[in-house]
Amino acid sequence: MATGFAAARGQGTIVNIVAFVAAALIGNALVFATGSAGGPPPPGSEGLLPPGPVVGAVWLVQFALMGVARAWVLRDGGAGEWRGWLPVAIGVICLAFPVYTAGLSDPAAGAVGTVVTLVVVVIAMLAIGQSSSRAAWALVPLACWLGYVAGVYYLT
Repeated sequence: MATGFAAARGQGTIVNIVAFVAAALIGNALVFATGSAGGPPPPGSEGLLPPGPVVGAVWLVQFALMGVARAWVLRDGGAGEWRGWLPVAIGVICLAFPVYTAGLSDPAAGAVGTVVTLVVVVIAMLAIGQSSSRAAWALVPLACWLGYVAGVYYLT
């Protein structure tokens, strides 16, 4: 694990995990405080979606894994590795997830947004895998979660 200045620059695993989880907490606080995620779930999906607190916990784990992926790609590929920014880009897209799924109050927009996010994650995983296969594997749970959510949108 990187220490000192290197950790402060975002190369340490703990620093990355904390940064990603903090971003998720702050981003969601802003989204929910402004009412941007106030729409209902897709019609007919009530029995397919876990309760809100479970969904929140799943997302916090996903953001922690994005931090792990970033730390690993920087460690395995080198500090100057451009692929280290891909987990950050995924995190930014995922922070908008509550807005384009529930906030737009349009199940079609939520479905399309979820599939687009899934495609971006898979492409990023392929690119990250060229520098660090374990970093790419850290994003597999996110791809699975997005696939599940996309399935819920398309099945309802």
